[in-house]
Amino acid sequence: MLMTTASDRDSIELSSYIRAGDMVTWGQAAAEPSALIEILMAQRRQLGGIRCFIGITSSEAITADCADHIEFSSFTGGHGSARSLSDRGLLRIHPVPYSSVPRLLSHGESKVDVLLLQLARTAEDGVFSISAAQDYLIAALSSARVVIGQVNARAAATHGDRTIAASELAAIIEVDDPIPSSKPQPPSTVDRAIAAEVASWVEDFSTLQIGIGRIPDAVLELLRDRNDLSIHSGLFSEAMATLVTSGAVSNAHKGRDHGASVASFLHGGQDLLDFAHANPSVQLRRIEYVYDPAVLASLPRFVAVNSALEVDVTGQVNAESVAGRYVGTVGGAGDFLRAAAHSDGGVPIIALPSATRTGSRIVAALDGPTSTARCDVGVIVTEHGSADLRGLPIRERIERMIAIAHPDHRDALADQAQGLRT
Repeated sequence: MLMTTASDRDSIELSSYIRAGDMVTWGQAAAEPSALIEILMAQRRQLGGIRCFIGITSSEAITADCADHIEFSSFTGGHGSARSLSDRGLLRIHPVPYSSVPRLLSHGESKVDVLLLQLARTAEDGVFSISAAQDYLIAALSSARVVIGQVNARAAATHGDRTIAASELAAIIEVDDPIPSSKPQPPSTVDRAIAAEVASWVEDFSTLQIGIGRIPDAVLELLRDRNDLSIHSGLFSEAMATLVTSGAVSNAHKGRDHGASVASFLHGGQDLLDFAHANPSVQLRRIEYVYDPAVLASLPRFVAVNSALEVDVTGQVNAESVAGRYVGTVGGAGDFLRAAAHSDGGVPIIALPSATRTGSRIVAALDGPTSTARCDVGVIVTEHGSADLRGLPIRERIERMIAIAHPDHRDALADQAQGLRT
């Protein structure tokens, strides 16, 4: 297909490339091609009805009104526009682990037809960096009939599995747009107490996997006095960049990808992209590598830190829904926790506050699905301490879980768990 260059966002007609019924997807977080998304939403009525697969998104162009001509689907209902669509019943949720998303987008009814990419120029003429993500985009790239690029002057040219040539693109628009980002909230007193407990499990020479949010950022802040840490994680955040800058991260002792932090996408704003630009110490790789069980299990002292909406007293984790509302994701917790359990010196951690304003998050029975089985859970952390469940039978698990529940809920939990003890 011949490349068409559109000099500005007003001159491209997506109906020339997108057919009725097509599945369209794009990068998430800092990899969102914001201008192309805005154009797609604005031109949706001319496309004859399409489907869109979205990830972590902050695009204000995606609203409930867009569902008049677009069927939205995702692996998550807990972030940005996906949360808004999910709350209105306008989002088809795929309850799959993140490691399964590449196959989801390259096979079957969710196979991608059209891929929208945010790109950065490289030193090589006619070759672009896929910038802030490789994750599921590489699988989508292999199956897409049409690829349209948004070349953003502010995007980072990152090191990764794959670049893309101009000859592979059906169309290009040139923009100079801000990078999509969400401002992190400062951690609360409870968040800091949880972070301190989590940090106590991280020794020198550990390899880290950790997510986004106030607790992960607070944990990373507390690790600046560690030595020779490594990073192999689903995402690379601004807090991780700060940890690298502090000198705590060398990536010298994980047995692979020497000297480089490995992740599948960047989650942060312009400062993070500036850090990652042309920086070989940050490597973005496809999901198939980042989440590969053999790769993960080979990482020594692999500490996997993941979150939950609630955990029952035997260790089962719900990370997806509360009160019938899908507000989370299966995510990569299962993959990472199993790997940490098999890693030499590894620690699989689930961290969460012990309670909300309305009740306990340590429960006798889950309100939603079991996102991670208790056999894959190792250490549960709240602001009241750690419950190391590894190798324990059910009765001892219950006692340790009640001990880290909020004091106001411990007696009720003990009563509710009587039947489980036998």
